Amino acid sequence: MALTATLSLYELQRVAAAAYIGKTINVILCSVGVSGFTANDLVTDWQSIQVPNSSTFSATVTGDNTLDSNGGDDYSVANGRIELPSIDAAFTAGVTLNWDRVVVYFDGEQYPHSVLSESPNVQLGAGATQTYRINLITDD
Repeated sequence: MALTATLSLYELQRVAAAAYIGKTINVILCSVGVSGFTANDLVTDWQSIQVPNSSTFSATVTGDNTLDSNGGDDYSVANGRIELPSIDAAFTAGVTLNWDRVVVYFDGEQYPHSVLSESPNVQLGAGATQTYRINLITDD
């Protein structure tokens, strides 16, 4: 006899709310170079190779923390997952910046949420802006 388990949408929403809503998310630009850092390295390691003259983007994660009978505003029927509102992390260069990693982490956490790799490296001239859309999801 086979056993099948199905997570409810409400559990996925509860997990998303507990993990993200109301917390501060940070995004930094880094140049990994010879450090060899990966997504499993400490946030403090990544902060040590943050691109000079670049800022840290910070925002508070929002969401309604509720589901209606159709799955609510946070449930994507097309993707079959909870999707909190996207966060657009914009970086405007005061001087020319070069990076190959974008690191996403939450205040108080030791390890990054995610690390995005750019190939080839990004070079952003003074006055130019680069924006990254950060999507926070919970999927079964």
